[in-house]
Amino acid sequence: MYFVLLYSNRDVLSDQAVMIREADNGYPNLGHLKFLVDSYKAQYYYFELVEVVRRLILASVIGLIDPSSAVSAVIGLIICVGFNWVYVALKPYKDPGDSGFAIMLSISLTLLFLAALIIKVEHTSELGFGEETMGVSLCVILVSGPLILLVGQLLLMIPASMRVIKKYFKARKRSQLAAAIPVKEHEITVFETTLTNQVVSAK
Repeated sequence: MYFVLLYSNRDVLSDQAVMIREADNGYPNLGHLKFLVDSYKAQYYYFELVEVVRRLILASVIGLIDPSSAVSAVIGLIICVGFNWVYVALKPYKDPGDSGFAIMLSISLTLLFLAALIIKVEHTSELGFGEETMGVSLCVILVSGPLILLVGQLLLMIPASMRVIKKYFKARKRSQLAAAIPVKEHEITVFETTLTNQVVSAK
């Protein structure tokens, strides 16, 4: 259904100028598609379909595979690594922060499947690692995902914070200049009045 809706309006959705006019007018013609394309750049209007396919594969296809085998973890890992590349190469979201968050979330999911793969293949017996070493390694991998998300969000907040600070200081500087200008005009007026009085007195 999503495919039919997007494909039938592909010429309009892929035109950035048309989409800007639609947004300015409150989406009179494409309001029913706004929830599908509003977050993405015009050239990637179809990306919600890609997201739906990714979720279906991760939720359905992997669930159909024998849970006792490592194949499900391998497929999940491959899908996540592939989408890491897609997010980094395309950056399909309008907001750079959303693109960065999608990349970090995909990396976090990749680490989760990596941990699942390690558990499935039982590296402890093959490589001779102790249970304690293996447990610590898995904890590090699993904690790395949320940690990447947290650090990434903080890094994404820095540019926005710097812009707010710059706007504040610019506004403050403008207000100081605006406050100083009337004083100078008053001084000029007083000087002109004094000069005029002196000329009149000399005559």
